[in-house]
Amino acid sequence: MAVATEVIARLGELDVIPEGSPELKFVFKDYWAGAEGSCGLINIGPDSYHEKFVIAHEIGHWLQCEWGGDLGDPPLDYKYGQNPSPPPDIPCRFGVNGALDLELKPIKTNAGQHGIRSAEWSTMAMVEGFAHFIATVAFNEVDIPDGEGWFRYYKDINVDDFDAYEDFVSASSRVSLLGGTANENPVGGENRWTENQCPNDWDGDDVSTELDWMRFFWRFLTKDGATKPTLRQILEFLVYVTDDSLLYPIDKSNVWPQLAEAMGASSGFDQFLTRFQEANTVMGVYNDDTGS
Repeated sequence: MAVATEVIARLGELDVIPEGSPELKFVFKDYWAGAEGSCGLINIGPDSYHEKFVIAHEIGHWLQCEWGGDLGDPPLDYKYGQNPSPPPDIPCRFGVNGALDLELKPIKTNAGQHGIRSAEWSTMAMVEGFAHFIATVAFNEVDIPDGEGWFRYYKDINVDDFDAYEDFVSASSRVSLLGGTANENPVGGENRWTENQCPNDWDGDDVSTELDWMRFFWRFLTKDGATKPTLRQILEFLVYVTDDSLLYPIDKSNVWPQLAEAMGASSGFDQFLTRFQEANTVMGVYNDDTGS
């Protein structure tokens, strides 16, 4: 609860706690592997009690939901590697320790297929990457232009089966938010991860990774320049998109075109469009070459 209190206090400092008194409950379970968040309810399992980034991540889902900027829950076949199912190349696949079985108590931490480096439908990668981003905001300084920040991923990775993740695990699952090129060997993997490591998936414009989206939002918020959004303005923009979903219908696989169109068309947010597009150029959440 100390971590949750710290995160909420930090979000209060950034003026993004929704108005009123939204109810946020934490349910501590003796078997859940990781955490499950929803609007007003976060379930935390025994392996996540002391993982500050997973707690902040779930609070990130709560924050987006409470603001009303939630993109909605897509059909199952659009979620987490179900389709594409799962990518054949190991660097684009998140392998942990077996399938999730809630009948086993306790069960291994965070068993599942999706993860920070896995190729996923863009809409779901954005939702998870945004929650990662909120966690970075909670524990990093956002007022330093072009300032570095750090995220620590919280899922168990079995490197005996997935040796492509040895570099990730050896760095204690830490991720540099500025990133860099492959030659620079940034902690957590290079920028434009989907394009550089998942070329088969990158052939389609509707696939990206949580890693790229997390870094995208960090750059959009913190890059030096005259026109910088606040965190509150980013949340307000997501609310604008969802409120005007008839004009900008949310594609359950590929969210970028709607976001870019909505930002460019709005007199309130169009000032950020160039910055928005620049963040994509560097971090690569959308394959412009295959877009319409």
